[in-house]
Amino acid sequence: MPALDVDFRSALRRTRRLLDDAGASLLNRRVLALCSGGVDSVVLVDLLARLPRGAAPKSIRVLCLDHGVRAGVEAELAAARAVAAAHDFDITVERGALDTSTHGTQAAARTWRYATAARVAAVHGCDVVVTGHTASDQLEGALLGLVAVTGSGAPAAMPVARELAPGVQLVRPLLALDRSTILELAAAAGRSWAEDPSNADADAYLRNGVRHRVVPALLDLAPGAGPALARAAQRASTQQLALDSLAAALLDSWGARTAPQRLDVRLAAPLATPARHALLASWLRGAGLGRAVDARAIRAVDELVMRSGDARIDLAGHACVRRDGYDVTLCSTADTGAPRP
Repeated sequence: MPALDVDFRSALRRTRRLLDDAGASLLNRRVLALCSGGVDSVVLVDLLARLPRGAAPKSIRVLCLDHGVRAGVEAELAAARAVAAAHDFDITVERGALDTSTHGTQAAARTWRYATAARVAAVHGCDVVVTGHTASDQLEGALLGLVAVTGSGAPAAMPVARELAPGVQLVRPLLALDRSTILELAAAAGRSWAEDPSNADADAYLRNGVRHRVVPALLDLAPGAGPALARAAQRASTQQLALDSLAAALLDSWGARTAPQRLDVRLAAPLATPARHALLASWLRGAGLGRAVDARAIRAVDELVMRSGDARIDLAGHACVRRDGYDVTLCSTADTGAPRP
């Protein structure tokens, strides 16, 4: 194990506490570390290599992805290879061609990235994929969640751990560390990195604008706002995970996740609104609706559940939800046999 200095000892303590609290210890696990060559993911690999014996993974493989959307990624690939070689970790490089016909570039990249990580993890027998998301990313996500058009108005949060694929967990070990700490750790390790140049363009994406304009202004006015918002987002995430778990258990006990995906409104209606919304979201996602399940869709289906009378509402992706008496059923928009509201 590489020698530790004070900076890494403190970071490792915070990281281990975060993982232990989330029930996501990496001890004796086969880890696949996503590394873009940027500073966050380079430090992620360094931290993984420095985990002490009582917390260390059984094996670590680095995965570097070229999404195929821009030229000039050689420096990033070189930085990823360098940090992997520094710790004698095997590295896999995957190159893709994104399909942006149905979603924007960022959404398509995210979908391809996680699908590729799950596939590579399965090939190499890894049971956990780790990413370099930091507390600063958590803050940006919380602010974006507050202003999202279809959002709930609550600060959004990335969970420390979630299922990525059957038998593969996605874990974010750096959520206890902000970007300034990451930069200090990179300097302490003498590590070099390469950044995606689009990250510096405040006008390229909404998240970039939040990162370069909103966050600095907020922290200048209220230096403690960043950690406070990140903590609030994490609490909201924990509460949402609890609701999702309860919703899944209820749906299973009611048999509502088997064909034809029918839900009895007499069972759902008595639930408190947040619990009912979590239940409906889980029900819709379990039917494969995916990105069509946003806050607006959940509210529309909830209205169908709570009001009396037969009706049908259309959702994105040629899906619809139909109410007949006490039954709410998923259907296709090709089915015209039900009344419309």
